[in-house]
Amino acid sequence: MSSSITEHCQDTRGFKLMTCVLHSCTEPSAVCRNSGVEIQHRIFKIIDRTAMFARLSNMFGANDDEDQAHGSPTRKSNSRNGSQGSGTPVHASNAAQCQIDNSGSVLEKIAGLYAERLMSDIVLVVGQREFPAHRLILCASSDVFQVMLMNPRWNESREQRIILQEASECVVVFELFLRYLYTGRLKVSHATVLPILALADKYNVKDLIETCVKYMKLHVVSASQQNYLIAWLQYTLTCGHSDIATVCLNHLKWNLEQVAANEDFASCDLDLLTTILSQHDVVVHDEMALYNIVVSWLHRQEERLLMPTPVATPGEPPPTLIPQTPSTSSVVCPPPISITPSCGKLYLRRDSTTSSCDPMDRMEWLTYEVMKFVRFPMMTPRQLADLLLVPLTIKYKEFFVTRMAIGMSFHSGQWERVREVMMDPDPSNRLLFTPRLYTAEQWSASLTVDNLPGLPAYHTRTLVFSTPASASELDCDTQLEWIVELYPKGVWFRKFYLIVWQGTVEVPEAVLRTVRLAVTAKDVEYARVRIAVLVFAVQEGIEYIVNVVSTKYIFSTEDNLLNLDDILPFDSLNDPPERKRYLQEPCDSLKIHIVISPLSDPKLDVAGIT
Repeated sequence: MSSSITEHCQDTRGFKLMTCVLHSCTEPSAVCRNSGVEIQHRIFKIIDRTAMFARLSNMFGANDDEDQAHGSPTRKSNSRNGSQGSGTPVHASNAAQCQIDNSGSVLEKIAGLYAERLMSDIVLVVGQREFPAHRLILCASSDVFQVMLMNPRWNESREQRIILQEASECVVVFELFLRYLYTGRLKVSHATVLPILALADKYNVKDLIETCVKYMKLHVVSASQQNYLIAWLQYTLTCGHSDIATVCLNHLKWNLEQVAANEDFASCDLDLLTTILSQHDVVVHDEMALYNIVVSWLHRQEERLLMPTPVATPGEPPPTLIPQTPSTSSVVCPPPISITPSCGKLYLRRDSTTSSCDPMDRMEWLTYEVMKFVRFPMMTPRQLADLLLVPLTIKYKEFFVTRMAIGMSFHSGQWERVREVMMDPDPSNRLLFTPRLYTAEQWSASLTVDNLPGLPAYHTRTLVFSTPASASELDCDTQLEWIVELYPKGVWFRKFYLIVWQGTVEVPEAVLRTVRLAVTAKDVEYARVRIAVLVFAVQEGIEYIVNVVSTKYIFSTEDNLLNLDDILPFDSLNDPPERKRYLQEPCDSLKIHIVISPLSDPKLDVAGIT
């Protein structure tokens, strides 16, 4: 019968391919597998299904029920004739039916087309390699290939050999990408997932995009340890994958010291770094620790500039159009700048008529660009004094002395000077007097709950600590007392009776399925603060901050209690498989960190600044 099928369909290229599919079977090697039905659906989307069913019906007869489902008038007519005594057997209405699903086998046969290079009608040239392929498979898998190979307005639609321009990282994994289009199977790793995602984005293979993004979400922590986090973050931000970009960005902000210790932090884009430095929810030990991170980043940029072939820092502005020799044509140089102190601010003035490729000029420019986001007023006077002996401060003395003077003005109560800085139009100056989420002892405290699985329902753990009422050294002796209560197993309100002027009112029992943190200000008349809860988790032996819940609140004598609900999903924390990542050895402990930072100094309020 197979030979008759082939002869009958000589005029249809699609049926030639389907005949080949029926006679080919090669087991592809793969790990991850998508649905074979989905791959088949792509193929039949391209083939004219109406013509196919009509030909199959004429060749070897279709099932009555299936023909009626497809609305075949020919088979309906035959069925009526058979019921009038034509002698043709008629299926009884109650005949047994059997659903056959050999989609996996058919998928493997389609994979054989790629493995054996059978019936290929196009060659893709990628780098120095050639890949025989099939237009049908490419068009069924990719909208981009469909337009490129089927639209007559594209030259590629008439070519048998197509050259694809791909990045070097994508050239290495193109064979894996092409095999996925045939088999739906793919082996990915930290090193290959990003170039595969880039190919999936370029050719709009939506199911592969979803698979790569899901893999990245599950492996952000280990990717950070293996020096892939910054590359993942910068690509997903650029290409609009907002979900995974948010996960990577949060991990970077909440675990900045951990991520900055890895080699790939040197490749952090300038714009990305300054964006992070401008945010309040960066978790770091103190501002001096953040300053050291920035210094380390600058040192790595200087090493790049001193390489035999200088490498520009990602995010630098393009050079001014000036003649360049071949040895410097790849060097990106920012225009030179000059600095003018005014009201505690350094104005950066770029000269648009000249340009310099001097590494010293470039390092000066980079230093000013990133260091202006370091919040020197949040350092202690002792730390500011120590900075005077740092080589970087000595090298760019005018810049750093001006910034440190702003910090000393804040600590010594020179509020008019502080007011001038805060009223400056440059937003970086207004950020100088807002604390970040500092984990230093003076701003925070840890709370650990041991043996979490064995605790009874509605268990409560209490912590008492204090923080400074102001970030200024002038008022550091004033302390705010806090009482923190953690409810990891839900909250139970017992039934009680409330006596009011109408009489006694019964308040019924209530149970809240939430992980609550209650913060009480003790003997506080007024305090405007930011409260943040840092939740720790463990993955592959690595402790990291998995979630941060932050809010602003004003405590007063009349309102001294704040309840933060759902600091963790209740079901996750109380479900054994999900709970494992939050628990730390050896006591199955849940660890959180509470940070309370003042948002405004009382003296600034007096000076008219809020």
